[in-house]
Amino acid sequence: MPTRLELVKASQASYSDKSPENYTKVEDLSDKDIQTFKHNTENHHIITHRGTDLNADTAKRDLKTDLKILLGQASHTKLFNDRAKRTEEIVKTLKDKDADTKIHLSGHSLGATTLQHAMIKSKIVRDNVESLDTFNAGTSPLQTKGLAKSNPAYKIIENKATHHRIKGDGISENAKSTLIGTIKTYKSNAKPSIGRKILNYLKPKLQHSITGKILHFAGDKILSTLESHSLANFTKSEN
Repeated sequence: MPTRLELVKASQASYSDKSPENYTKVEDLSDKDIQTFKHNTENHHIITHRGTDLNADTAKRDLKTDLKILLGQASHTKLFNDRAKRTEEIVKTLKDKDADTKIHLSGHSLGATTLQHAMIKSKIVRDNVESLDTFNAGTSPLQTKGLAKSNPAYKIIENKATHHRIKGDGISENAKSTLIGTIKTYKSNAKPSIGRKILNYLKPKLQHSITGKILHFAGDKILSTLESHSLANFTKSEN
């Protein structure tokens, strides 16, 4: 079974053309949104969903989907349903080729949320993957879990899914109410940014008015998310 660090590295690799260490990309089961990696010596695969990439030609589409997540409407988007269908096809192909291979899912931000959707939508995905690990998944106070606890599929996902998040990340702060599975929260290892140092310097001055306090609160929220949301926070240590 891959370690948490290997799953993080696979999610990072989904943003590039590189394969994570000890893995080889399965080219015919990979595209710009979903990549499949096979371990070089062990019989398992990692399927990753890419998060929002502002440097990609899909940035506009991804940002629109992020907005849909915020509004609690993402499960109805073409991107969510296309990824669920493609993930099902990949899982079925891998199992048809080798029924003994173990399949693990890993995704960051938008990719994390589309992976949970794939688990909810597809019985083939639910029943044939060993685990789902997400990192700072996109969530919203308006978003639901997508399944009732009484639904048999809920328990299957709950037993296989672990959602990792960094404290202070506003994008994943509603994980407990919107994601199915175990939620693990870690402290950020990131060094204070220049913006954080400036905000801390200005704090005494901003506390003298209601407007100043609101500005400080908003600035703190934005900086916390910028500092915490990156996958790099999960690679610095095992927390």
